[in-house]
Amino acid sequence: VSLTPSSKQAVSPVAPKAIETQRPIPALLNETAIEETAETLHNRAVHEGKDASFAANKMLSSFRQNRRKFWTACNNSEMKCVWCSSSDEACMKSAKNLPVQEFGVIKDARVSKKWDHCDNELISNASGDNLIQCLECDLIGCRSGFVGGKSHAMLHFLMSGHTYGVTCGSAGQLFCMRCGDIVQHECFDRERERVFLEQNHPSFCWQESPINRGINPSSFTVTKEQGYVWRGLLASYPIPATPQFVRAGHFALRRALMFRGCSTSNMTTLGPNALKLTMHRQAHTNDRPINTPVGLYNLGNTCYMNSTLQCLINCAPLQEAFLTNLTNPYQCCETLKAGETSCLACEIDKLFLEYFGSSVGIDAIAALEEQRNALSNALDTNAVVLNEPNPEYCGHPVIPSNFLAKVWKHSTVTHLARHDQHDAQEFYHAVIDVLDADVLSYQKRLRSMQQTIEYKSQIRTDKTPTNPPQSCIKDIFEGSLRSVLICDLCGCKRSQIESFLNLSLPLKNEFPSESEVAAREQMTTRRETSNIHACLNHFTDPETLSDPIYCPSCNRKTKTLKQHTFAKLPRILCLHLKRFDAATNKKINDFVSYPASDLDMGKYLPHWCEKVLSKEGKESDSNQLDAESPKVLYDLFATVNHRGTLNQGHYTSNIKCGDHWYHCNDAFVCDAGEGNGEKEVLLAEGAYMLFYLRKDGK
Repeated sequence: VSLTPSSKQAVSPVAPKAIETQRPIPALLNETAIEETAETLHNRAVHEGKDASFAANKMLSSFRQNRRKFWTACNNSEMKCVWCSSSDEACMKSAKNLPVQEFGVIKDARVSKKWDHCDNELISNASGDNLIQCLECDLIGCRSGFVGGKSHAMLHFLMSGHTYGVTCGSAGQLFCMRCGDIVQHECFDRERERVFLEQNHPSFCWQESPINRGINPSSFTVTKEQGYVWRGLLASYPIPATPQFVRAGHFALRRALMFRGCSTSNMTTLGPNALKLTMHRQAHTNDRPINTPVGLYNLGNTCYMNSTLQCLINCAPLQEAFLTNLTNPYQCCETLKAGETSCLACEIDKLFLEYFGSSVGIDAIAALEEQRNALSNALDTNAVVLNEPNPEYCGHPVIPSNFLAKVWKHSTVTHLARHDQHDAQEFYHAVIDVLDADVLSYQKRLRSMQQTIEYKSQIRTDKTPTNPPQSCIKDIFEGSLRSVLICDLCGCKRSQIESFLNLSLPLKNEFPSESEVAAREQMTTRRETSNIHACLNHFTDPETLSDPIYCPSCNRKTKTLKQHTFAKLPRILCLHLKRFDAATNKKINDFVSYPASDLDMGKYLPHWCEKVLSKEGKESDSNQLDAESPKVLYDLFATVNHRGTLNQGHYTSNIKCGDHWYHCNDAFVCDAGEGNGEKEVLLAEGAYMLFYLRKDGK
């Protein structure tokens, strides 16, 4: 039928819409179908989201256990490939009786036995990141990429259909079988960091949290064909911690990995100095960070500070506390303080880093603070070799100006301000007190933030209550003296414990015996006027008090003896020789001999040193009742020497690094003498402070 113009005008272009709307029943069906379809899709999405969330958290739990097992084993994990480990007879014997599922989906366990008898022995030596643990069944297999590798892990993934795994070494990288390569995922990257902090630096660790799946802005994407498209429920990993606490944890993680020399999955993001530092520590993993002393510039009558700092920086326990154990990392402390001024502990931490950097030729502070995208500049053809130190920077003296300014500004050390001559022992005591207070304040701040995180977190923990925060400074340097009052009539004792950071010994003029002189003739031509054992004996000998003291046993004032013994011996024993006599306004220049090793302090413990008075008034030594006192031995590692008079003089120091002695005179450092320099150190005049390290380190 031909259409008239009017009919054409009526049909076009509104006619198609009119025709479509003339079907009310199908339209109603479409609306119902759409509602049912939307509800079905929603339920399906929720169901799939729950299943995916459960599977993701199960893999995260396996990932977490893998990382904990590695760090708990101190990088010496016993994880092995279940096929390659058949070289062990016990494992071979048990493998024959194990069910098939213990070996993944390989139907015949004898296949692995056939593969293991290979001429290349490196197959059975796969370890670390050459092993992959399946995150879906926890089976461990070797991967390709090392000499002789058969990639048992790949075989397991192919035959089981499992997808994800994690390498068993320090990197802890996530492997995806579908991609056939190492992949990155934010949730697992954060958990890797958290477990490292949990196992190595728990003070920076936050509570573990599960993977959540939900709708967020990143769930939608725009395509040319379909416009906005929902990508589904995406995984998220909420951290129940404040941003500044997490930032401090990242600083601690970055620094710890550098000084451990750990190879992480994102080493390509490190800057040139950071990469150089990491590679240097990889080559010197078992060495002390500082093996050679460097000079400290004199900033105007600051020799007392330089000589004391040389002894503290080269003190092995203190060096380990700041550089390895991160007692007070300055970046973390400044981040947690949120704009407050830095403390003295932050300044000495920077001083440790500058000293270490100068000794090895690497700018350690620049390595910690540089941007991560700076590696591209270092890979230029004209750039220096990354694993070699910079000769221009190596051994250059350090300028401790920031540390000195912080000491002068501290409220408790104002008496050491200005460019006057000061006492090294007084400076040492003041600095240790301030360091202990600053480190303790930092630890309390960390503990307070952790408690806040645990309170806000919804995850219940069964952890036992932790001890209050403690500073490691006085754990290293602090000892205890037992001060005893002994009644001369009844022998009643009253004791009191007093802590000490250094032991001030009055000089005792006591000539040694002829046998001692003969034993030292090969080392010295000087006849010493005193020795350190005589000073210690004089210090621990009982003395009679001039005034009578009330005795609760006799119920009256009686003649009383007072004696000092050692209730607790510190790890670092600092002996201060009292050379400055305020009564005569003179300096005592007597030569005092001291041993370089095996200084026995066990005989000065209370049980072997305290006097015992019987009721008859007879005096006897308690150490005569036992056959032998315990051996508590100390080795000398540093000395502070003074030359001059009471009113003016100069301080120097002698430092032992390894088996060699060095003489430090402000910015100048040289060998202490011929050989290892020990002879010259023991003969040096003006020994003022002696630093001994306990042999057992406890």
